[in-house]
Amino acid sequence: MLALFLLTLCPAVAAQEGLAAGAATVFAKLEGQWVGSGVLLGRQAEFQMRWEVKAEGFVRLIFSNGWISEDGSLTPVLTSEATYLPSGSSALGVWLDDRPQQLTLRATLTDSTVVTNWTADAEEGRTEYVVRSPDEVVVFDIVYVDGAERRFAEATYRRVPPPSR
Repeated sequence: MLALFLLTLCPAVAAQEGLAAGAATVFAKLEGQWVGSGVLLGRQAEFQMRWEVKAEGFVRLIFSNGWISEDGSLTPVLTSEATYLPSGSSALGVWLDDRPQQLTLRATLTDSTVVTNWTADAEEGRTEYVVRSPDEVVVFDIVYVDGAERRFAEATYRRVPPPSR
């Protein structure tokens, strides 16, 4: 009840209340710019993600990927933004991308993982973000086809150091 009261009257306080230790820890670990390499739909690909923890308790993800051609050039595939609202060991959110598609997000959080189940009118799947170290994150993407899981992307990300001042 208290969390609901705070959510309606004071979003900043509610956000602090809602960011339990696991959620706060994993999103703090993810915050920043990341670049990854891996496989997307069976082809070599480059991935980028930027995580931002907002003062109001929301967490924003900006994401893009593209295929790497034999000559090393990049062909963009997908650009998107997602917003999560953590509460305890879970989070709700929305993903918007340039296909255009809108996904509803429901995530389970630990101190080192974000496991997001996502749904849209024509697709359903799961994305798993696993923080392996302060500078490495592994991400797996799975789509459900005829009741079976199919992995369609996997990438290992490295943290991009912040610009020196």
